[in-house]
Amino acid sequence: MKLLLDLKFIQPEIILIIASILVLMLDFMFKSKRLLAYFSLFSLFSALLVLVRGTLSAHSLFSGMLVSDSLALFLRILSVFITAVVILISIDYQEIGPGMRSELYSLLLMSASAMMFLSGANNLLMIYLGIEFISLISYVLAAYWKGNLKSSEAGLKYFLFGTACSITMLYGMSIIYGITGTLDLPQMNQALFNNQFSPVVIFIAILMVSVGLAFKVAMVPFHFWCPDVYEGAPTPVTAFFSVGPKLLGFAVLLRFLLGGSALFYQHWMHLLGILAIATMVVGNLTALAQTNIKRLLAYSSIAHAGYALIGLVVNTTAGYVSLFIYLSTYIVMNLGAFAVVIAVSNQTKSDEIKDYAGLSENSPYLAALLSLFLISLAGIPPLAGFIGKFYIFSSALKEGFIYLAIAAVLNSVIAAYYYFNIIRVMYLSPASSSAVKIKPSPALNLALVLSLLLVLAIGLYPKPVIDWVSAALAFPTP
Repeated sequence: MKLLLDLKFIQPEIILIIASILVLMLDFMFKSKRLLAYFSLFSLFSALLVLVRGTLSAHSLFSGMLVSDSLALFLRILSVFITAVVILISIDYQEIGPGMRSELYSLLLMSASAMMFLSGANNLLMIYLGIEFISLISYVLAAYWKGNLKSSEAGLKYFLFGTACSITMLYGMSIIYGITGTLDLPQMNQALFNNQFSPVVIFIAILMVSVGLAFKVAMVPFHFWCPDVYEGAPTPVTAFFSVGPKLLGFAVLLRFLLGGSALFYQHWMHLLGILAIATMVVGNLTALAQTNIKRLLAYSSIAHAGYALIGLVVNTTAGYVSLFIYLSTYIVMNLGAFAVVIAVSNQTKSDEIKDYAGLSENSPYLAALLSLFLISLAGIPPLAGFIGKFYIFSSALKEGFIYLAIAAVLNSVIAAYYYFNIIRVMYLSPASSSAVKIKPSPALNLALVLSLLLVLAIGLYPKPVIDWVSAALAFPTP
């Protein structure tokens, strides 16, 4: 009876797993691969309906391995949204042939289910299995571009770095289990408070576990894979990497730090603050020198991970709320930017920034949209990015982390320079004689309009998102 009740709470995940299998089977029946995309979107919509109709009360599932609470619900909904937008922008991506689309949609649906499982992970073993599930799919997606050496290189680098970090994380988990005798996060937290083991050993173990999570969010010094993988992978996959694993990485970091290492906050607080600054600086300074827009957005993603880390350093409810407000805004504006990149690359067959010259003449619609998304990423009002940065910076100042707020503001100025440089190229550089007008497909247009509306809505009226995130972070213990 208990098993049936537990299965009831993971119905959305089951729907997506079944759908991912059906997509591969239907590939032999549908001549139009577009129908596979529509079926995938319908599956995501079905999972979303089941999610929103579910109970909001906290439940412990599968002997405490998973927890169904308001935070998990929030993360599961965002996981569905991310996957749906990525599928939308991939429908007409020309670099992926018709024969490869079923595998892409299937892998994305599997990734969505893995992220949804990971959102409620309340056990070190479940965290490890969830991360490995996402990682294995990600390795395949990174190398998905058959016949492309950069894609193969991206997959290999992602695999090698991921494996090293995974081994380190697993070893740290084994040390924690040896010390505490449990893998359950709440029990682990209690055991750490009562244990007489050396704090140094425990701190090292926690640090080793954090390495695997730092890899997922592209935190310095575990960011080296990010630019090459982002550049080499198909652009829809890059868009997915930039938001999906990052969101869940921060969510697991939050649960882990709250549930297992709160005792050692005074030890890792300053270290995490230094890493946040280093991540911002490395990401932004390196982005200045990039000529490829996907690599630029990769380093931008690293810098944004640094901003988001401030919410964890603050270590208050307000800090955690600001973290997920920031991630929510980052998701919509970054997916919008990548949608424009796909529209341009479909026509130009290039991701070089110089090929965006004269885009305002050839496609004023796309130039205006990309400008808005980049301005939002820079954190300029009245767009969504400003709201995210405002809450992150405010939480740092409120708790006395003035040095973090100053570092973040200075880095935002640096970021504004390379974002506005792209805008300068689009509006002030003359278009080449061979340039043609770019007309996005209906699916791309839908993703662009959806991203634009959310960027504007959150920027002009952020209260619904703030209330939603605040409610998600006020989760009770099951």
